[in-house]
Amino acid sequence: MKPLSDAIQVLLTVPDPYVAFAGCVVVVVALLQSLKLARVAIRGLWWCVGMVRKALLRLRWRTAVVVALLSVCLMSFRFQVHDALQLLERNYFDPVYIDPSDTSAFALSCYENALSRNLSESEAEIVKQRTRQLAARVGSTPLAIYEVAWSECGLNPFTIRKDGLAAGWIQFTAAGLDGLSHSLDQVKQACQRRDIGLIMDLTDAYILRAANGRNLPTSTDIYIAVFAPSFIGMPDNTVLYSGWSRPSYYLNIGLDGYTPTEKQLPDGRAKIVWVRRPDGKITIHDMRLALAAKRHGFLKQ
Repeated sequence: MKPLSDAIQVLLTVPDPYVAFAGCVVVVVALLQSLKLARVAIRGLWWCVGMVRKALLRLRWRTAVVVALLSVCLMSFRFQVHDALQLLERNYFDPVYIDPSDTSAFALSCYENALSRNLSESEAEIVKQRTRQLAARVGSTPLAIYEVAWSECGLNPFTIRKDGLAAGWIQFTAAGLDGLSHSLDQVKQACQRRDIGLIMDLTDAYILRAANGRNLPTSTDIYIAVFAPSFIGMPDNTVLYSGWSRPSYYLNIGLDGYTPTEKQLPDGRAKIVWVRRPDGKITIHDMRLALAAKRHGFLKQ
């Protein structure tokens, strides 16, 4: 059900109105087809073969009118339908839970085991050792750093973003490297030659500079240090980046739009119930929930 729900949501939220209407037509046609197939099915398998032709939608003007009208209706309420599907998905299909105090060995082992997919044994050992050392220096945990690295580079410190605007363990940008004595081109070259030492050296330098003596206990704190260090320690409703056309916002739009209700459970966890509607602003709260969702998805693999 979740892949189908995701596919419908993508069709309903395409920015181009013409493409979105075409998506609505596809959804309506699929819905009508499903309803008609269901009606045929209950008549019994005996008549199934004979009913196949009758079950298929025919290209008649009345059918075209119905599809057009329903598509217009769906187009008008596509965001509401999208939100309803998100609500069902997060409540029933794929619920996400937050346990901010979870530093379990199980979760840590999952992230460290995943390093072997992209790194040699010696490279992975360097990453683990340097991550533990960095976590101790900024009052954090290796788990928090791995959660951010999973979001940024999929735990592959040699990742170069497809558009070439970022590279490395925490996806260094040209602006972020300012003052670290290395350019983005040099970081890309380090990724290409798999210079794990330099990548981790730059990671240490960047995070320590951003922390500036402050502790970064959670993955959200680490992510803010990577993403917008001037906002470390600010309230959850602080806007980090805004503006639909600004590159700093647009390149990170996947973090935007989580409007949650956190349902407290007897075991101390919080169940996230949200609908996602990007509003042109990325807040610290958006970032915290996005990280929780990505962690949830990773640990389910």
